[in-house]
Amino acid sequence: MSDLLRDSQSFQGLADNKQAIEIYEQIDNFKRLCESVGKDLSVLGGEEMPDNWRANRVCGRLDFAYLGEQSTAPVLRGELKLALPAVCQRCMKAFEWPLQTTLSLALVRASAADIEDVETEIPRAPADYELWELPDDTVRPIDIIDEALVMALPMAPKHVEMSRCIEFEQAARAPHTMTPFASLRTAMDRDKQN
Repeated sequence: MSDLLRDSQSFQGLADNKQAIEIYEQIDNFKRLCESVGKDLSVLGGEEMPDNWRANRVCGRLDFAYLGEQSTAPVLRGELKLALPAVCQRCMKAFEWPLQTTLSLALVRASAADIEDVETEIPRAPADYELWELPDDTVRPIDIIDEALVMALPMAPKHVEMSRCIEFEQAARAPHTMTPFASLRTAMDRDKQN
């Protein structure tokens, strides 16, 4: 039995069949995503590292079709969701960031003729599609998902609510005494003593 997510298949064939693929996979099955998340989490100490984060699930659906009834341009629409293990850039603590991304891709083989054909059809499309050039006529849907999730990663993930950043919040509430000339005063007193 073939694995629609992992097997290399013709994207034209997927569009011909109007193939739909439901996704419920562990992060560990997405190599590039797993590497990126692992690098982010590596700044945490051993006790702070989330347990079994690689088991978090990527959920969603992919739908292959053509741009229109008369079109020869295969497209992929989909939605992906994930509770992304991340390090808050405010408080430097582990948390789960709600990652959600939508895909609207026009799939073409990387040759000038195919790109020109798709570009002439895209303006007639009911929605905007991102043009994805592929090296040949086949695709592994899991690779597209992996790439899309890596591209959707936040540059600086933070708790959605600042109140979740406990240490940051405590530091913000601490009384601050501003003494901008304290070091100057200390230096002047030292000079007087010498």
